[in-house]
Amino acid sequence: MDLPRYFMRGFPIHPNAKTFCIRSHATRGRGAGGERGSVIAYFLLAVVIIGSIAALFGYSVHNLNLAQRRQDLVAAYQVVESGAVLG
Repeated sequence: MDLPRYFMRGFPIHPNAKTFCIRSHATRGRGAGGERGSVIAYFLLAVVIIGSIAALFGYSVHNLNLAQRRQDLVAAYQVVESGAVLG
């Protein structure tokens, strides 16, 4: 089945039209503006997720440092008590 030239690529453009519009496949549907908006939304979502992971990592490292200091303080206190018992 041979289609007329003006039905090529799925764009029904009449041959008597004054202007000829060629659209790429990327601009179909929502259009270029809608795609840019969705890219920005995905970028913001990725920034929020990465930021929350970084905050959780920082919180964990801070708690580990506090636990190490607490353990060192308990060990020092035990050494002081044992020296007081011996002396």
